[in-house]
Amino acid sequence: MITATDLTTFMGITSSDAGLTTTVDWAVAATNAIIIQRCVPDLPDPWPDEVFFAALEQGARLVKRRASPEGVAGMGDFGPVRISVMDPDIEAQLGPWLWMSFA
Repeated sequence: MITATDLTTFMGITSSDAGLTTTVDWAVAATNAIIIQRCVPDLPDPWPDEVFFAALEQGARLVKRRASPEGVAGMGDFGPVRISVMDPDIEAQLGPWLWMSFA
């Protein structure tokens, strides 16, 4: 599992702003819940490097989402861009550890 210290170090956050700290704490809890819910139950502890790094990336995405609560980010000349739920890079890193589902 990731911690608030892991995420702030990964993101290069040095501010002790209370609002940012609350957001980071929420992002860490949400990210850990997402990983635990989506991955196989026998995920090793500590998490494998690719799962840990994917969790850091997902946590950073959640922290950044506070600037785009509607799920849309401005991209200058490109106009507004919809933010996807999961990043394909994160999905790829988690791939070997995800639950298999069949339809």
